[in-house]
Amino acid sequence: MKRHTTSVLTVLVIIVGCMGTASAGTVAKADVPFEFSIGDRTYSAGTYSLVALKDDLLALYDERGQNVGMMLTMKERNFEPPTESKMKFELINGRHVLTEVWTAGQPTGYMFAVKGATTAAAAVSSGGGSQDARPGRMQHSN
Repeated sequence: MKRHTTSVLTVLVIIVGCMGTASAGTVAKADVPFEFSIGDRTYSAGTYSLVALKDDLLALYDERGQNVGMMLTMKERNFEPPTESKMKFELINGRHVLTEVWTAGQPTGYMFAVKGATTAAAAVSSGGGSQDARPGRMQHSN
């Protein structure tokens, strides 16, 4: 039996211009510096906004304000709300896959189903392997 291994690298993108709350309106706006996937769709690098349409339904808009995708999500509760808004990506089979979105100060985040993921994400280190985490930059662990 073949054993498939999935390389997982966690990448966080600091969200810029985050507005509203996680339950209504814009959840996040970020400059994503690499091609990424959500579900079966792939998106080019660029500026994107995620907007909550319902509790479990997000719409993705490009920098021109065009709707480029809609996705179902699951809610995850964090008892210590994050101090920064973040989009979490995992590197799975050579693709950056959006797996989580967290809004600063909100106790709940959005989780995306990931096909083919067999290992858990590694924690992101703020040590030597990290790039500058200014808005629009990515941070990753080696």
